[in-house]
Amino acid sequence: MNANQSSAGEQMFLVLDVSGAGGADKFSPHNNFIGAQLLARLLDEKLEQAGQLITPAAYAGPLNHSQFVFNVRDAVEAARVVAAALKPFRVFSGAQLYRFAKDELIFRNLLLPGKDLLAADLEQKAMTIKKLTDAAQMLSVLEALSAALEAAAAKKSGEQHK
Repeated sequence: MNANQSSAGEQMFLVLDVSGAGGADKFSPHNNFIGAQLLARLLDEKLEQAGQLITPAAYAGPLNHSQFVFNVRDAVEAARVVAAALKPFRVFSGAQLYRFAKDELIFRNLLLPGKDLLAADLEQKAMTIKKLTDAAQMLSVLEALSAALEAAAAKKSGEQHK
């Protein structure tokens, strides 16, 4: 049996983590709990139509930092349904899907056909490096500005004491 598949009829938990999705912060306002509720309902409906849903989603957090847990019949098939439902919303491209491995008591990332986790990981690292580079450049600009302000204040203070 594939490590990502459940045995026939075994209920599994499927977790969708949206918090890592690259564009989620850009399209959704902070504290968008209604968006999370709407996404949960959409995914419940899609999983129900596919015959995978056992219990409706439990979810936490606003849309751009949310996690959803589904009790499903087959985690891999349910993950395919969820991935297909999210595909039109490109902002969720970085979302991760996990299944609960109850024999190991851990969540395992599901590698779906067409989704290269190594490429996604490298893309995430590249975005992090870009953010750090941008922050370093901003820091050097702020340091130069701070030095210029200190020099101007010192010059003004020196002129006032004359």
